[in-house]
Amino acid sequence: MDAVALIKKFLFPVSGKDKIKIKQLFDSCPKLSITIREKGWSQLCLLFKDLKTTSSWDNLCASSLGCILISVLYSYCVYDRITNSQDILNLSYLYIQVDHYIDSELSQTEAFRFLGEIMTVLQGKTVTNSLIPTTALESFYSLTRGDQRIIEAIRLVLVQEVKSLKIQKQEGISRTQLWKICLDKGGATGVLIAQIIHRQESEPDIEIASQIGQAVQIVDDLLDINEDQEDQIMTVPRWDLNHDRKLDYHLNEVIVELSKIPNRFNVIKVMLLIMTLHAVSKYRQHFSRLLVRRIDPYIYFDARLGVELREIGRIIFQSFNFK
Repeated sequence: MDAVALIKKFLFPVSGKDKIKIKQLFDSCPKLSITIREKGWSQLCLLFKDLKTTSSWDNLCASSLGCILISVLYSYCVYDRITNSQDILNLSYLYIQVDHYIDSELSQTEAFRFLGEIMTVLQGKTVTNSLIPTTALESFYSLTRGDQRIIEAIRLVLVQEVKSLKIQKQEGISRTQLWKICLDKGGATGVLIAQIIHRQESEPDIEIASQIGQAVQIVDDLLDINEDQEDQIMTVPRWDLNHDRKLDYHLNEVIVELSKIPNRFNVIKVMLLIMTLHAVSKYRQHFSRLLVRRIDPYIYFDARLGVELREIGRIIFQSFNFK
């Protein structure tokens, strides 16, 4: 199934006239995030009404919101409700610490030390002069609670993170290596989310959880081209661009991975599809004009919406208590 076929299957096109109306709406409201905060943005938080925390989430950024969204939607697809909501929040915090923090804030030496410290904590040992923030340790202890399945799933995520750190900043890495890193890293994260959602309820389907995690990682790499360039992290889309390739072929790879997600999880598939289209809107210069023209009716918002959504994520974590 090619990109346009899957897009047509799940999304409705928007006419040029409707797009003008949408643009006028945003132009009359330059700061969507401020309007949401001041005029009933709590409606946006209805999805999180079961989530409660007494912790401070000031250090969370928009990516953790994505982690929470995938976890919550997965939970609804499986159980028709949110399960283990506090664990979802703790996982989102650790996700930021393990993923973005080590990519952007630490040197490679510090990053390896950071991951090693978490491995040590996993074994029940104490770490002195740790790089791990106290709040992250508290979230970690709360998340694992001695559950060996969760501990092993976290360990596998960390192993993949170490591998990606070693390889993604190397010169001469192949596209095949990068694709495998992406799938392995995303798959491990998907399994961890599933283990947390299924805790004490049932055994997760590891293959499906891995497929969802892989799809999320692939879309995330596509969305983060600029950020990964700043952090000098090589990914499949960055490799293609460095080799003077348009991203049309990679977009079809993304669509193939999304199509593997079972229909039971279509709500996750559609969300990732919309995120993929946002990436095309954000980086349309990296796609062929023909492809952009074919899918343009399905791109509802311009790239500016992504900036606003990131700000909305920060507002939710900094200003809303999930109570």
